[in-house]
Amino acid sequence: MTESEELFGRFGKSQGWRVQRIDERSVAQGSKVPDFLVRLADGSGIVVEVKQFDPNPEEREAAQGRGSGVLGGKPGQRLRQVITKANKQLKALGRSDPGMVILYNRTPCSLHDDPYAILTAMRGMDVVRVPLDPSAGPGSLVRFGSYEQGPGAKLNPDRNTSVSCIAVLRELFDGVPVPFGLGGPEPEHDLAVYHNPFAKHPLDPSRLVSSRVTHYQMKEDRSSWKPHPM
Repeated sequence: MTESEELFGRFGKSQGWRVQRIDERSVAQGSKVPDFLVRLADGSGIVVEVKQFDPNPEEREAAQGRGSGVLGGKPGQRLRQVITKANKQLKALGRSDPGMVILYNRTPCSLHDDPYAILTAMRGMDVVRVPLDPSAGPGSLVRFGSYEQGPGAKLNPDRNTSVSCIAVLRELFDGVPVPFGLGGPEPEHDLAVYHNPFAKHPLDPSRLVSSRVTHYQMKEDRSSWKPHPM
């Protein structure tokens, strides 16, 4: 069991949830299954797949104070790489329970799990069109077009609908989320839950209520997040 799986198991039990490890023999041979089935106080269930992001060499150098100290990349890129796989695992169990992907980011890079990273992995990168005028000469003003949501969307009405939500298991320091390793020797944790508007089996946030759980939904124009109504 990975560090993130053990941590989520402890977190769930601290919230009064019954966290059960899923037996791989419960599905057809060769199929990958999610990690846990969580039973809530009202008897409802959530199927959970836990994903741990460990630092790559560049991120390890940054965490140790070496290298340039600048970490680049596309927001949510590592998340895009795991969504499809996680969806297959959640779907393989053949249940009607909501499916949750839990992220635990053990790197110093917020590009993997901050709210904007989650947003762009779900609905695509932001782009601004720049119309080119063939008749324009050097020094001509550049005119920017409208803002749009572009490539890289991993969730839509016909794709990866078994992912009901993506949740980030975060370290806390004095009650405030901080990057990994800054929460002290025995940090507390909370869970930020970002709901997929296209989920086949949506998670009702009123079933997962705790002072350590916060729910978010996309704004109508999908430009950012807002608190989910309970």
